[in-house]
Amino acid sequence: MNTTLRRGWRLAAAALIGAGALLAGCGSTPVAPKEITLAGVVVDGQRLARADESGLVGVYRNGAWVEGKAEMTLQVGDTVSTGPNAYALIRYPSGSELYLRPNTRGQVGSFTDMVGEVFAKIRGAFAIQTSFVKAGADGTAYSVRSTPDGEYAVVVLDGTVRLSSLRAAWPAIALGPGTMGAGRPQVPPTAMPATAQELARTRAWVERMEQLLPPPSRYPGAGAALAVAGLVAIIAASSHDGGSGGL
Repeated sequence: MNTTLRRGWRLAAAALIGAGALLAGCGSTPVAPKEITLAGVVVDGQRLARADESGLVGVYRNGAWVEGKAEMTLQVGDTVSTGPNAYALIRYPSGSELYLRPNTRGQVGSFTDMVGEVFAKIRGAFAIQTSFVKAGADGTAYSVRSTPDGEYAVVVLDGTVRLSSLRAAWPAIALGPGTMGAGRPQVPPTAMPATAQELARTRAWVERMEQLLPPPSRYPGAGAALAVAGLVAIIAASSHDGGSGGL
């Protein structure tokens, strides 16, 4: 990470963590969840789902589909599937958060057999797997997009993501902040600067989710996570100063 990127990170982190501290001081202190939860459901990217709405999120468990509702406890092995108008947030006891776009599905554990698009804010080790590739990370923020036939795109906003082939079709590569990798199952990906269009696209839907959904609990010993807008701003500032180039 270059000097400009580190300086931008410190400034953005100070501002956003300060704001988070002010918000955390209002009302009672929430308790970190002890289970994986479906923390919230958003309709059309515009509003929280009502308690009486159905058909937005499905959860496949023990051989049957059940209705997915906000604050529902999820089990390792559950498959979560969002409908054409539904966005969802999965929260883990570690503090990791996984945002799902419409028409996305995957199996809860880390998040495997994923098709669709997700954005992950990770604390600790975590991996997102499609049918062909694995994007593993330890404390980072990144998006993964995958089609049923195996085409994929991984965009990293913070930290480092190790992108590998589940079938050992090509050597694993490391993607750092402001970079992306995209391709098809049998074609080796190349790390490249994330385009302004990719960053803006991710920011648009994730930032809206951050605004609509309830804030995460405070986790002992963990600092406030940067919002997606702050991460994109850091990458953009670095690019303008020649830090990552190509945006």
